[in-house]
Amino acid sequence: MVAITSLFFNLLQSIIIIVAGFGSSSTLGYSLISQTFPNNPNAMTDALIISELGAGIPIFTIGVAIAIFFGTPLSSSSQLRSGVMSFFTSPIFLSLVLGLAVSFLSIPLNNPIFALIYRVLDIIGGSLVLFVAITIGLMLKPIDSKTLLPLILAVAAVKLVIEPALAFAFVNIITVPSIESEVFLIESAMPSGTVAAVIAYRYGCDGSIASALVIATYGLSLFTIPIITMLMM
Repeated sequence: MVAITSLFFNLLQSIIIIVAGFGSSSTLGYSLISQTFPNNPNAMTDALIISELGAGIPIFTIGVAIAIFFGTPLSSSSQLRSGVMSFFTSPIFLSLVLGLAVSFLSIPLNNPIFALIYRVLDIIGGSLVLFVAITIGLMLKPIDSKTLLPLILAVAAVKLVIEPALAFAFVNIITVPSIESEVFLIESAMPSGTVAAVIAYRYGCDGSIASALVIATYGLSLFTIPIITMLMM
């Protein structure tokens, strides 16, 4: 009974860390920034850099490692080695390494073959949001409100209040230019990343709770984002 309870709390810890730690830049952030700074390519460039360095790469490396660590029992050295190997051989990690390697190559996009491959990959990437949304919907199931409500409050407090407050303090300490600071604050106020729920489920954590928390942060962000941007900008 104690072991089951400990495992349950470990899974909850991983869900909270993953869901509260990584924001939804590509799903909501880019759209909001494009509307806030219309016809401003510099703002979108800043958003892409902040998003990829602050959320994209970390969630596909640190986030996956956290999900594997908490979602897979690692009670022995052999299980620990298996968990480490599953991280370095996961499709997400291999795709990240391959993408970084290809980015250093000079690929002639005017070549019809490479242009076709790039176009296909671009279409697949553009459909990611839809696939993730469908996956989250399929993972949802009824959850006791006594279990879910405290988790929603904890994740929302960290993701929608504490993180933007820390970002606001950071940009004021180092004196960041206005556009960069505003983009940074908007990105920090985003709800939880939808892919966080998928990663949690894929590596053994409770996908239904993670999905519910992601959706809850989206709903609450409709109120917190306007308030935070009004107070901090």
